[in-house]
Amino acid sequence: MPQIYLEHPREYLSRSAEKTGAKLIQVWVEASTQVVRQRLLNREKAAIPQGDSDVGWKVYTKMKPRWEKFLAIISLLILHMILLR
Repeated sequence: MPQIYLEHPREYLSRSAEKTGAKLIQVWVEASTQVVRQRLLNREKAAIPQGDSDVGWKVYTKMKPRWEKFLAIISLLILHMILLR
């Protein structure tokens, strides 16, 4: 499953928000493949690590098809839920 490093903190935040009655807002951010490639390659070349992730271009290209499949499934589930209303 893609975004595996983010699942645990997201789950923790979701539960914490639910327990405290806080409103949890999730933001989806996208970038073109060209922008992602350039940023990842720049990060790989940098002498100082940027951020907590060590994901590079090779990992991104390996995970992208899985992530796209996951998004397609989620989209179908949301459509199904809307149609059942």
